[in-house]
Amino acid sequence: MDLRAGPAGAGGLYLAPLEERPPLERAAALRGLAHRVEAACLPGVLEVSFGLASLLVRYDPCLTGYHRLVEQVRGVAARRGALPPGPAERTPRTWEVPVVYGGEAGPDLEAVARETGLTPDQVVARHAGAPYTVLALGFKPGFPYLGPLDPALHVDRLARPRPRVPGGSVAIAGPYTGIYPSEAPGGWRLLGRTDRPLVDLRRDPPVFALSGDRVVFRPVGTPVPEAESAVEGLGYPESADGGTALFRVLDPGLRTTWQDGGRPGWMRYGFAPSGPADVASFLAVQRLAGNPPHRAALEFAGRGPVLEALRGTVVVVAGGAGDTPPAGEVLPGEGGRRVRWLWLRRGQRLALNPGPGAAVGYLAIPGGLAAPRVGGSAATDLSAGVGSAFAPGAPATLARPAPGREERPDEAAALWHACLARRGRRLVATRPPDRRRVLWLRLVPEGLQPVPDELFDVLCRTRFRVSARSDRTGVRLEGGGGGVEASGPLPPGPPRLPSDPVVRGTVQLLPSGLPVVLLADHPATGGYLRLGVVDEADLDRLAQALPGQPVAFHPQGLEEAEALHRRRRGWGA
Repeated sequence: MDLRAGPAGAGGLYLAPLEERPPLERAAALRGLAHRVEAACLPGVLEVSFGLASLLVRYDPCLTGYHRLVEQVRGVAARRGALPPGPAERTPRTWEVPVVYGGEAGPDLEAVARETGLTPDQVVARHAGAPYTVLALGFKPGFPYLGPLDPALHVDRLARPRPRVPGGSVAIAGPYTGIYPSEAPGGWRLLGRTDRPLVDLRRDPPVFALSGDRVVFRPVGTPVPEAESAVEGLGYPESADGGTALFRVLDPGLRTTWQDGGRPGWMRYGFAPSGPADVASFLAVQRLAGNPPHRAALEFAGRGPVLEALRGTVVVVAGGAGDTPPAGEVLPGEGGRRVRWLWLRRGQRLALNPGPGAAVGYLAIPGGLAAPRVGGSAATDLSAGVGSAFAPGAPATLARPAPGREERPDEAAALWHACLARRGRRLVATRPPDRRRVLWLRLVPEGLQPVPDELFDVLCRTRFRVSARSDRTGVRLEGGGGGVEASGPLPPGPPRLPSDPVVRGTVQLLPSGLPVVLLADHPATGGYLRLGVVDEADLDRLAQALPGQPVAFHPQGLEEAEALHRRRRGWGA
C-alpha cells in the first residue's frame, strides 16, 4: 500500500492511502495497517488509531523520530502475506439494532423525506433495508460511523447543530449513518432512536461493535426511552474503597476532577486519552510527592474544593491554598510557578484555588489518591461521561490506596506514562501567562490535510483572545484581540472533512472562521480542517489562560519541535 504521510506535531504521524478508495475498501485497509503497525512493535510507538480517511501513530520522540518512523511504517505496509496473530483475526460480528423511527424519536424523518423526494416509509425501508459496516469509531466513545448509506438518503447536516441530541438517536449525514451513544450536541439528521447499549465500561472491549463489524437496523413500534438507556456503566465501575481516609470533602468546588497521566489505548474505541489539562503542573506536584504519573491527583478549576484533614498528612499543591499556612515550600526554577508542600494537622481545613491569574490547579499526596478507575486510569473526561466531577453526593472522603491495591499500568500504558515521567524529570509547574502580553503559541503546520499557504499565513498574522466558552475539551479563540496585522475571524475553511483522529494541541478551524485548540478531553476524531499542533509547553500555558488572554501563533519546524521535546527530557541536551 502506497501511503501519504504528515506530522501531527512532535509525537504524532498521520498516514493515508495515496490512491482514492471506496469507503469500505479504505476502512479495511486502514484497519489492516493499524494491526500490522501494532504487531510490528516499532520502537517508541505509543498508540495507533484510525478514522475514516487516515491512521494516527502516537510516538515518543525520545525513542524514535518522524522521518525514521515514516520509513518503518511504509516498510510494514509493503509486507506481503497474512496478518500476524492478534485482534485483527477476530471474526466480524453482526449486530441487530431495534429502532423506533419518526415522531419524537426521529424528528427529522419528515424533512429528510421531503428533501429526498421519498415518503417517510420509503426512507425507513431504505435505511433499514441493508446491513452497514462499522468503518471507524469516534466523535463520542462508542459512536459508530456506519456505511455505505443508500445514496438516495444522502443529505447535509443541519445548518445549526442541536445543542442536545438524546442518547440512542439513530442519525444520517452525508454518506454515513450512526448512533449517538449518549446525549451530545450534534448536527446529524435524526431518523429514530434505539435502546441498544453502545458502551459498557464493565466489558472488554467497552463498546458493543468494533471496526469491521456489521449492523442491521430493525424497525420496531415500541417507544424507546432516551439518553442514558443507550449507555451502560459510564462512570467509575472499579471501586476505590479500602484505602486510608485522609480528608473529608466539605465543598467539592466548581470543577474538581480526578486525573492521572491519561488513558492510552482507547482512542480506537472513541475515547480521548484525557489526563491533566496542564501536564507540566500535574507532573510537578507528582514529582514532589514522589509519585509516578499513573497515580491519581486532583485537578481543580475556578473555585476549588474545601477539604478537612482527618489525620496528619502531607499534600503538594500547585495553586492557591487558604485556611492553613504552609509548613514548607519548593521554589522552582526561573520562570516557573510555585509548587508547595503543606503539612496538615488533624482538623485543619484546606481551601484550594488555581492561584492568581491561573485557570487550573493540582493537589497530590505521597502514594497518590485512591480514585476509582476506568480502563486502568483515574482520568476523568466529563465531555464523554467517563467518571464524574466532584459534586454533592461525591465521595465523602479522599483516601490513600490500601497496601497492595496501588494501580499498576499494563505494558502499553507503562510506555505512555514513562514518556510523561521523562518530561517531569526536569520540569517546573507552568507559570500562568501575563494577560497584558500576547501568549505566543508555536505551531507545527498540518502535513496531511490541504491547508492553503495563504490561510496559514493569515493565521500567523492574526491575534485572538481566549473565549469564556473554553473548557477541558478545547480553548476556543475569538477575534477582536487587536491584531498583529489582522484580528480574526479567518477565512472559512473547506466543508467538513472525513472524521479522523486528532491529538491534544490540534488547532481546528470551525465554520465560523475561528480556531479551537484541543485540550485533554478532545473528541477522539474530528472533521474540521486541522491547521497544525501547538507545542506542548505553550499548550500548558494556554490551559492556564483566563478569558480575554491575547493569543497569537507562529510556525515551528518539525525537527525543531522534536529537538525541543528531547531537550526538555534531558535527551541530547
